[in-house]
Amino acid sequence: MTNNKENFAVIETDGRQYKVKPGINITVHRLSQSPQEKISFDKVLLASINSDPTKVSVTGEIVSHYRGDKVRIIKFKRRKHHLKRRGFKSSLTSVKILSINSIG
Repeated sequence: MTNNKENFAVIETDGRQYKVKPGINITVHRLSQSPQEKISFDKVLLASINSDPTKVSVTGEIVSHYRGDKVRIIKFKRRKHHLKRRGFKSSLTSVKILSINSIG
């Protein structure tokens, strides 16, 4: 049996939690930084480096900003001839996780 030691962290941004590893891309709500700019995630909820829970900092790089797929909203009341259609696109940011660094 192999001992699979993976480094990961659970970060929170905009009230949502993401499990991240170095080298992966995540999609979050629009961040104010510009593309190719480094970003540090301060709120790390859980981290494991070599299977040991420790205090860490997570750094990433903003890849791009884009708009998500259109979400359609329909409000309908039967037998009343009432139908409302709305829709919106979310503003999103793609972030590449560069490293998970141990603080202590």
